[in-house]
Amino acid sequence: MVEHIQGLITKIPGYDAYNSKESMRDDDRRLRDQVARRLDEAVSDLTSVSSSLAAKRQLGAIGAVEDLVRDTRLLGDRVRTASYGFEGLFSDRKVDEFALGQLKAFDVAFDAQVDALVKQISSVGAEGDEVESQIRDVGTTVDNLDRLFNARNDVITTATPSHDPNILNLLEAPVTSS
Repeated sequence: MVEHIQGLITKIPGYDAYNSKESMRDDDRRLRDQVARRLDEAVSDLTSVSSSLAAKRQLGAIGAVEDLVRDTRLLGDRVRTASYGFEGLFSDRKVDEFALGQLKAFDVAFDAQVDALVKQISSVGAEGDEVESQIRDVGTTVDNLDRLFNARNDVITTATPSHDPNILNLLEAPVTSS
């Protein structure tokens, strides 16, 4: 009986596209939850770096690390509470298919960049006197993540894909972990 009803439902015009978008929406949510957890890990790692710097009496770098803790925590909260790429059948906000594909590209790039961020943080202080340079590099990565996420939100708000070459470069940039 259930199979018969499912067979009938799939014959409804537009249902397959709707179902595909719902699946994309669920994938989007799962990926963003994963990214938010990784950002929480980055916050924890940055807090450990700050403690380590304090123990080594490298007090000049602690302020910059604490700024990174704040910025990374805020970014994680924004990722966790972000709008879906597709909000369902009765939503008044639709996003076209190309924009949906770009949202997926944003999330995949974001996930890769967060992995690189966690690796960068783990190496802070490992190379001796390079701490301030390493902290600046981590800050650049956090800034790039913020730019990516802002552009993602613009795609959702406008329901059109981004054509900004700087953002497209971030989507295609190879991930480095310093």
